[in-house]
Amino acid sequence: MDGDTLKADAGTDMPSELAALSVRIRGIDTPEKSGRAKCESERARGQAAAAFTSEAGAGVARIVVRDPEWGKYGG
Repeated sequence: MDGDTLKADAGTDMPSELAALSVRIRGIDTPEKSGRAKCESERARGQAAAAFTSEAGAGVARIVVRDPEWGKYGG
């Protein structure tokens, strides 16, 4: 999704509301890549961070979530 958030599929064993999860990586804060970026430089750095996170998470079969909590942007 972006440099500090992954989109995860929790599988068919979960209720539909929980099947597709946005998982924010605790302790990581990357520049904004969209309209929330304050300037073009921040947007470019945000896009680079998102590409890095996407590549790092590609092919990952399992994500272990520990100590889940609601963040300031929701779940």
